[in-house]
Amino acid sequence: MSLELSPEVKILNKDSAPTVYTDGMAQMMFGFPVSKLYFASSLGNDGGKEDRRIDLVVAIPTVQLLQMCTQVMNLAKQNATAMTGFADMLKLQLDEQLDLIVTEDGEAAPQAPAATDKPKD
Repeated sequence: MSLELSPEVKILNKDSAPTVYTDGMAQMMFGFPVSKLYFASSLGNDGGKEDRRIDLVVAIPTVQLLQMCTQVMNLAKQNATAMTGFADMLKLQLDEQLDLIVTEDGEAAPQAPAATDKPKD
């Protein structure tokens, strides 16, 4: 899924720009004229609070941030069927791999009931 934001803009370095993986947003400072987004990776939980490492700070004009949020939500809505279908396919593939797991004694691992299975009376 891709969205070209403006046909009047020519992007020159799309393939050479750095890519930063992050687990999510840790904090946002929303203001005018600029807002900041702090993206972080989870390092685990140590006694109650999750430890996170800030991976990236993005300072962006607030108007453009709001435009980006609208574009992301519209794109997600337009592609909802494809996204959920892909997620369903990945879950089936994961379930197939988990079904192949055997225990240490060589026996097949017990199967958990599927989410759609009805409990036995």
